[in-house]
Amino acid sequence: MSLTILLADDHEVVRYGMCLLLDGEDDLEVVGEAGCAAEVLSLGEQLRPDLIMLDLCMPGVTGTSLIVALRERYPQLLILVLSMYKDQDHVLSALRAGASGYVLKENQAEEIVRAIRQVAAGKKYLSPVIADLVIEDYVSGKRGDAAGRLEDLTPRELEIIQKAAEGLTSAEIGKQLFISARTVETHRSRAMQKLGLQNLVELVRLFVSRELQEPDR
Repeated sequence: MSLTILLADDHEVVRYGMCLLLDGEDDLEVVGEAGCAAEVLSLGEQLRPDLIMLDLCMPGVTGTSLIVALRERYPQLLILVLSMYKDQDHVLSALRAGASGYVLKENQAEEIVRAIRQVAAGKKYLSPVIADLVIEDYVSGKRGDAAGRLEDLTPRELEIIQKAAEGLTSAEIGKQLFISARTVETHRSRAMQKLGLQNLVELVRLFVSRELQEPDR
């Protein structure tokens, strides 16, 4: 059975090129094209594709907001970002919003197809260039291997920073764990000090790098 794909990009030439690329793969089938956020949501409902290849700059809404909306409506949907942006802010925002992978429009055709198949197999995928930017600090040990010091955290501290890395606020975390927002902030502050991290971006980067380096399940 072929993996069904919805192409979402406001540039027709990009969609045309991706159709040519993917139509040559027996196990991949493009079932629709969308040029704006409204079309993505509408076709997502009509076609129920297995995977959406999504540009972050879609007319009508920011890319990350669209990812969040898609994940809320279709929890099983796979989202692979295809973008021209390679900076960490765009990458981390997309991953936090729920994207399963991130590739660049400048990538070779073989890599884009590889990314689709990796994501379809339930794995995360980042273009090598992107992965280098995201995890460089941690694989190089510039911050003393914070990932290796996660074992020094208490269960409560680990639970709280995991939720913080997912984008939850202190109030939201407190509500889930039945503790006050101030208690959440105390635990998070202690955990960040133990890990040698300065801000939430570094915390998210840590958990992204950790997930990418874990053996395939």
